[in-house]
Amino acid sequence: MTKKSDNGGKGRVLDLNTKILIAIRDELRVLNGKVEGHTSILQKHTSILQEHTSILHEHTAILNEHSQRLTAVESAVKELARETRRWVAHFDRDYMRLATEFDGIRSRVENCEQKLSLR
Repeated sequence: MTKKSDNGGKGRVLDLNTKILIAIRDELRVLNGKVEGHTSILQKHTSILQEHTSILHEHTAILNEHSQRLTAVESAVKELARETRRWVAHFDRDYMRLATEFDGIRSRVENCEQKLSLR
């Protein structure tokens, strides 16, 4: 026969409640350990993301600097194109002037040759 406690079965209920509370405590400890592990992983990932963000900022600054340099080169090329067109125009003008002068000289030489051949 089983002994009945003086409490009228309350001892069994207390033992069961204690076991449940101990099981809940143990489960909470396990979950707390998992949370701490996950928190540690999240902190590592956050640190890595911050490093990557810093690198991206550096690369963005470098790209902006290169963009400014390219803009300056583009402006210089456009200026050179304008100057080249101006130089070509001067060359054409000077060439035409020299060609005209050359034609005039040739004409005079031909006249002189004709005069010399007549004599």
